[in-house]
Amino acid sequence: MNRTAASELVDGLTRRASEIHADLFSKIEAITSRLYERSGARGRLVIANSEKHEIKQSNAIDLRVRFEHPVSIGEERTMRKLLELTDDETAVLAAHQDTPQWDMYAYGLGTYRPHPKALEIAVIGHAEWQASIDNKKLVRVSYGHASLPKPKLEAHKFLDAFEETFGTRNGDAVWSVVQAAVDTGRGMTIAISEEPESEAHRLSGQAVLVEPHLLDAAEVIRLGRVDGAVLLGSDANCHALGVILDGLASGASKPSESRSRGSRYNSAVRYQAAANHRSLLVVISDDGMVDLIPESDAG
Repeated sequence: MNRTAASELVDGLTRRASEIHADLFSKIEAITSRLYERSGARGRLVIANSEKHEIKQSNAIDLRVRFEHPVSIGEERTMRKLLELTDDETAVLAAHQDTPQWDMYAYGLGTYRPHPKALEIAVIGHAEWQASIDNKKLVRVSYGHASLPKPKLEAHKFLDAFEETFGTRNGDAVWSVVQAAVDTGRGMTIAISEEPESEAHRLSGQAVLVEPHLLDAAEVIRLGRVDGAVLLGSDANCHALGVILDGLASGASKPSESRSRGSRYNSAVRYQAAANHRSLLVVISDDGMVDLIPESDAG
């Protein structure tokens, strides 16, 4: 999706939630592109008027702190600081005000439950964010490039790709590990290799090698906290964690690298394209998007 289409989509969602046109796309881009004390943005912004009848009746918003002087969404430096005050429970709340500029303003901090008349902006990282209404993820933006969310990975799709890659249908044990990883809600990469021992030793300078063993769900959750990929064999045994995937940049691979995707995805594409052995990678983004590299050619 190009920038113009993404801007029109986000602005349309804003009109649905706030009933005004606020050019929200460019403003959120400016806010999330700012660093705060050298760190990237992360937090939540909810566009919803707590006094609107539908919102008030449903108790979707609990305003905890009201700003004496509302902050214009266009004040990107201040808005970036306000994001630092949010967490999984608390969001910056914003709505339009009847001013001569007819602008969108942050009016406080509060808790929020998903609602059809509220637009949630979840800031994932530096210049990366996604927009949702009523818990439905509608668009993801990374460095100005937008993409529509992909559904969670289904077992049959994974097993088709596994069979095409390794020539065997015996991927159920690997699928159990992948499914546990997807269900954690954390971003991580699982690299499945037909030569896990040699790959683990080749990449040992930037990985933690472990005695091969099957992972249970609790271990998968723990490993998701570590940067780098988890390396499995096609028999589902784990051989290494915290693996930094290597590979040369190449725009000719399928799928190709993309500026709209993060380093986790592009590293996996480079690794798979450069590998001299059969491999399958599962890339789980922080926003829940899941990619198979390479994807199955089956319907």
